[in-house]
Amino acid sequence: MFHKHRLEALSDAVFAIAMTLLALDLKVPANLAPGQLGAALVHEQNAWLSLGMTFWIAAVFWTLQHRVFDVMKNADRESLVLTFLFLGAITLLPFTTSLVGQQGVESLTFVLYFSNLFIAALALLLKMELANFRDHVIEGADARMLRFRLYRVSFVMLMGAVGAGVLPVKFFYIGPLVAVVIARVVQTALRKRLQG
Repeated sequence: MFHKHRLEALSDAVFAIAMTLLALDLKVPANLAPGQLGAALVHEQNAWLSLGMTFWIAAVFWTLQHRVFDVMKNADRESLVLTFLFLGAITLLPFTTSLVGQQGVESLTFVLYFSNLFIAALALLLKMELANFRDHVIEGADARMLRFRLYRVSFVMLMGAVGAGVLPVKFFYIGPLVAVVIARVVQTALRKRLQG
């Protein structure tokens, strides 16, 4: 067995570094005439938007990772491997975010970005499912809604990758948006079923 608290500490360090590296793509405009700063910042809007979106998604993944650790009794070899797969995907976020910020007009950019996020989500989902299958989930922990949330995040990221691959770039958001709506409907139905 492995100490899950050491994995949590490693996870925190990886997230701290990856989330900090996201900002490296932002460049301070230089040699501007007075009054041109606003236009120069607007020119870099894709980099700012990709940073904001990825920072928020990384925060969601960090929260989910800690919730998974909270409900797990212990970490075995397979959960260790899945944790490293998850963290490997997180370390790629600065690269794929930079692609979106610089090459946001190509569908391959968004396919790579959402595929990276899907790999992270899937690794975390598999880790949770493995713990559940092996009865390594702490009694009394409400793991059902956490499991559903992990399925929802994985589904949204997969639909982002698929949508980016089959839709024109200006409509790429339709895949994840439809996935979010479907997931919300299913979540509402599931919550009513669990409460009633």
